[in-house]
Amino acid sequence: MAKLLGVSDRTIQKHLADLETKGWIKRVPCFNGAGRQNGNMIVYTGPKNRLTGKELTIEKVYDPDNKAGLKDETDYYGS
Repeated sequence: MAKLLGVSDRTIQKHLADLETKGWIKRVPCFNGAGRQNGNMIVYTGPKNRLTGKELTIEKVYDPDNKAGLKDETDYYGS
């Protein structure tokens, strides 16, 4: 992850620790067949998103009568 983001491993560790302290994530250890830890699974534990009613849903974007299967964007943005 650090290489992908162009930062150091320590920077990633620091930010993950900060997110865990704030209750946004939880690190769950993962183990291989020999019982040795081979990493962590990161679980999001932060606040749930509040729905506004403006989210895109399959019903808003799918059009069975359109060969491409999609509605015109004005149909689902309400323009």
